[in-house]
Amino acid sequence: MVSVGAAAVTVGTYISCSSFDNAVRSIIVREMSVFGYKVEVKEVMAFVAGANKARLWESFPILKKELLRWYAQFEGLGIKLPASDKYKWAKQEIVRQFLFSTNFFYEGMDVSKPMHYLRIYNPYDVPCCNPFSNMYYPG
Repeated sequence: MVSVGAAAVTVGTYISCSSFDNAVRSIIVREMSVFGYKVEVKEVMAFVAGANKARLWESFPILKKELLRWYAQFEGLGIKLPASDKYKWAKQEIVRQFLFSTNFFYEGMDVSKPMHYLRIYNPYDVPCCNPFSNMYYPG
């Protein structure tokens, strides 16, 4: 009986995790297309895989993950759900992490250049990247 319960939890966790990954992918692709940034799906998939490997999403509470999953499904339909402000904040966290994890700021925030995933941004592992530094925009 215990093994059946453990198997059910494992399967449920897999389904929940994979659908959260799909939500993250769809959020990033949608947001990048809205702003006209060039990003390929394989770069987004590499980011999601890197985030899972770095256990980035473990800091997200279950309710935030569920909010992101549900809103990602209904956002394209134009249906306004409750707690939309919380969704916008959570979505901004994901997009910000994605942008810091790519070459976007190293390329001077040039939207005409394609974005490439570098590594998961961690301020403790990677030197400080100030996108508004005059080193990127001399003169």
